[in-house]
This record gives sequence, C-alpha cells and structure tokens, in this order.
Amino acid sequence: MRARYGLADIGDFVLYLGAYAVHKNVRQLLAAYTYVTQGLGPDVPLVLAGHTPATWGTRRFPDLPAYIAEIGLTDRVRWIGPVDETDKPALYRMASVFAFPSRYEGFGLGPLEAMASGTPVVACSASSIPEVVGDAAFLVGPGDSRAMGGAILSLMVQPDHAALLRDRGLARAREFSWRRTAEATLAVYKQLAGA
Repeated sequence: MRARYGLADIGDFVLYLGAYAVHKNVRQLLAAYTYVTQGLGPDVPLVLAGHTPATWGTRRFPDLPAYIAEIGLTDRVRWIGPVDETDKPALYRMASVFAFPSRYEGFGLGPLEAMASGTPVVACSASSIPEVVGDAAFLVGPGDSRAMGGAILSLMVQPDHAALLRDRGLARAREFSWRRTAEATLAVYKQLAGA
C-alpha cells in the first residue's frame, strides 16, 4: 500500500483525504502545518489525497500548490492523488492523524471513515462535523490555524491522548451503520404516518 501511493520512504504522516474546493478549507490545514513542522521537523509530511482540480486558482479551487510554495511547505507536503475505495481503510490506518478542516459538510464521511479505521481525527467545529464525531475527535475553530496545528502536534507527541481518541473514534463509528440508519428512518416514517 505504501509503495502504491508513494509513501514507502516515510514513517509517520498526517493525512487529508478529500476534495480541494474552497469550502474544504485545505488552506487552513496548510497554514496549520507550518506550526506542525516547527514542532516535529521535516520528517512527518502532510499527505494530501484526492482528486485535484483541472485548474487551480479559480473562485472554487484556490491555488493550493502556489500557497504551499509561498509558506515554505513544498518539501513537507506529498500529493498522492485519488485513492481507490478499497484502499481507504488501509491508508487511514497508516496515518498518525487524519485532519479534516472543512467549513461545510452535509454529513462528514471522511472523519467517520478515519475513526472507523482507528485513526485519531482533528477537524473543524463547523457544520455537521461536531454531530458526527461527538467527543471522539479534537475539534478546533474554523479559521484557527494555530489551534489546528496545536491539535495535530498534541496527537503526534502524546500517545495517550491519541490512544484515547482512537478508542473513542472506534466506539463512535460503531454507532453509525446502514442498519441503524434504516431503522431510524423507518421509525420517522411510521411516526409521520401515524400523525
């Protein structure tokens, strides 16, 4: 798996897996990573996974490669492109931390997938994310790069804290299943039909 995604030469890494539209707020994560590299040095890269846009520098897709160069992270960021669905659980498990800076999500599948894979999560306390992760993730304010960097650092250097979030994440992820979703939906329909 590491060889398939060009990660064979690294140990620990922080993972972002998702899209690069402006609401995904990856720019905040990149700014946060400047604090992470100050604390951990160059040996723990930020791995960016997912489909990249055909054109950077639009209203929808900010020019993240240019921003990476501007803030001096060129050697600290790895782009690995799209990840096959079947490979996602293994990629999450390889990561030391999953970072999800999105400002808006209809549900927030990425953090849930990471938690189900046993990976501690750092995310923004925005939109549906707090409802999805409960107390099983390290939440920071959207726009607070320093707090996000500190949260990532905390999980990287405090194994007990990372283990606590890993255990909470696994427990939280078990609360979400297709069966439970179907049962809850059916209960709502029955309630509405009886009203």
